[in-house]
Amino acid sequence: MASRSKRGRADAEPGSGEASPPESLPTKRSRDLSGSDEQLALWDSTSAASWEHALASYPERLSARAATHVLIDEDRWLNSELGPAVRAREPMYLTSEELVRVVVWKMMRGSWRPANKKLAESNDNAAVVDASTRAFGLASTDLAAATNALCELRGI
Repeated sequence: MASRSKRGRADAEPGSGEASPPESLPTKRSRDLSGSDEQLALWDSTSAASWEHALASYPERLSARAATHVLIDEDRWLNSELGPAVRAREPMYLTSEELVRVVVWKMMRGSWRPANKKLAESNDNAAVVDASTRAFGLASTDLAAATNALCELRGI
């Protein structure tokens, strides 16, 4: 039987016939949660050095948690290639292909919800460009409105 997520969506049970995460990716149940106390303490920290240390240790921690190179490759793409590509556009926007990759990257780091990927794939490129253009335009002045613009898209 499928369980319900916080948003009321049904999450697939193993063997239920629904798509599952890419092979060898960690699942919510199997993920190593070591360091969670340290991570929680970081959010309460006002020390720049603590945050700089956490940022510097990110690649090593990601490698330790990733079951395959896929997550590492997607993370590198997201952090090294997507940002510069988007910032080079005037106005800034995402394509539908980029949006789907971001959705898959997010699910690899959390709960795998096959319906979200299919919904994200169903967005028309023009709708993604429009919503993301509005979101990037609003991001520096009204983060809630920017988030709402993206949430108009399916699977977000």
